Amino acid sequence: MDTGWGIAAGLWTALSMLLFLLVVVWAYSRHNRARFEEAAQLAVGEHPPEEQPEHSASNTEQPEQQT
Repeated sequence: MDTGWGIAAGLWTALSMLLFLLVVVWAYSRHNRARFEEAAQLAVGEHPPEEQPEHSASNTEQPEQQT
């Protein structure tokens, strides 16, 4: 293996590790916690109270029909 390729491979490895660590720190930072918890609730079908859609599955009440 040529010395130039070895240095390039080492730099690429170091850059990849640094990028990975930055993503991990960003993902676990406190200011992202609320956003990720809200996204987790959306995945199971629950919406925060301030963003309840008008026609959701949890709204099972049907309006009375006039006969």
